[in-house]
Amino acid sequence: MKQKIRVILLGCVISIVFLECCLRAGSLIYSYVSRNVSAKSPATSHTYTVICLGNSYTYGSGAPKGSRYPDFLQQMSDRQLPKSNVRINNRGVVALNTAELVYELENLTGDLHPDMVILQIGEANRMNRYRFGDYLKREKIHSNELRSVYLRAQDIGYHFKVYKLVIFLRYSIKELFESKMNAREPRPMEYSELLRWLNDSMVAVMDEGRNMSSVFNDEKRICLATDVFKKATQDDPSNPINYYALGRLYCIQGQFDKGLETFIKGIRINPSYRGEIENRNYIGLRRLHEYSHDDKLHQKIRSFMREFSRTHPAEAVNLMKLDDEEILNWISADIDEIVKVLRERNIRIILQNYPPALGKGTNAEWRMKVNTLLREKAEDLCLPFVDNEKLFTEAFKADVDRSYYAADGHCNWKGYQLMAKNVFEVVVNELLLGNGHAQE
Repeated sequence: MKQKIRVILLGCVISIVFLECCLRAGSLIYSYVSRNVSAKSPATSHTYTVICLGNSYTYGSGAPKGSRYPDFLQQMSDRQLPKSNVRINNRGVVALNTAELVYELENLTGDLHPDMVILQIGEANRMNRYRFGDYLKREKIHSNELRSVYLRAQDIGYHFKVYKLVIFLRYSIKELFESKMNAREPRPMEYSELLRWLNDSMVAVMDEGRNMSSVFNDEKRICLATDVFKKATQDDPSNPINYYALGRLYCIQGQFDKGLETFIKGIRINPSYRGEIENRNYIGLRRLHEYSHDDKLHQKIRSFMREFSRTHPAEAVNLMKLDDEEILNWISADIDEIVKVLRERNIRIILQNYPPALGKGTNAEWRMKVNTLLREKAEDLCLPFVDNEKLFTEAFKADVDRSYYAADGHCNWKGYQLMAKNVFEVVVNELLLGNGHAQE
């Protein structure tokens, strides 16, 4: 019996090693072939390729397709640089943080072999802590209980292509199943309307600094939304967005125990969720821990955090409480790493900061800190810089209504057009100063 078990285990190990070798060989062959095809292609040799990297402001949240800053940038290039054959590629990812960008940099840029990267990153790090363990490990920063060696355990797996294949298949099957479920059970119109109302109202509280009671003063709508999202967690139990919405509604009503229970369910049901946005139940639980003064509630949160850090060490980083200085240090170190990698590949880099946030809430204060850091990084690293904060502030003088923003706080088409204009001026200077081929 023991001999059979040994043979089975040995067979499994040999199969995994063989699969890993095949995947690595395939990756090398694909990389070699794609580089040679790219080098031999006459079209590519006459194209100046630009990639826009960043989070929601690059992706274009708040504006329809075709009206995002990379779209306007392409239009300006076609109109004013017709002989340059500049091609703009939007690789923005909603809520992308700097650590995710470091990890995904090759996937986001490798296939296009860009001549230039326009980088706008950092703001999402305050909310999204995914892959923070990579930064701790790279910078050799020692960790406390939640920043323990368990935090980095899953990082080891990402060095092996078999592990990545398993993760990819897992989420592909899960997304396929969920898409079929959603197709069979379409959400009612009121779901989308209430979700938009809840998100917009929270923007008013967090970004504009408005009082919670003055924003959420419609008891009937709050009760209706609570019923709708409670049903949504039953109809679509694997979607963390439903739990995040329901948990926030409980907290708005002062039912913090129920809010905590709901956030925890949303985390447990899908701890590694990363669709269009990350699993924001982590954010809900962190805020509850930060703003609540209930000792019993804090005890429950700490108990869950201890247990979760043992069972899900990689994801537990999302529960950590970091002050702004720690997050800014993280952003700074990751930008250094991103710039280092791009420079090693002889890719030109333009760094830009964000338009100023509306209002005077905590998000506006955080935006100012990130923008200041990005300005300082551009100077330290000798990078061309687009100061959107300054340029938008100047534009506000002529437009007192500040009609550059959508309801969710992102830019609308007008705001993205202004961003594109700001970026285009720097792109033109870079082409004139540094690349004759693009001006032929």
